[in-house]
Amino acid sequence: STGMLSQDEIKGVNTILGAASLTYVAAAMQSVMTIIYYSTLLFRRRR
Repeated sequence: STGMLSQDEIKGVNTILGAASLTYVAAAMQSVMTIIYYSTLLFRRRR
């Protein structure tokens, strides 16, 4: 800690960083769902 932020500011920053990390989790989940979606389309065509 360099003393640039107060304890209250650190709490706020941690809250924002936590919310930002959830956007990465949501994007990763969306990517997985997209892969599953296109995989099912591909396998349906092969039948």
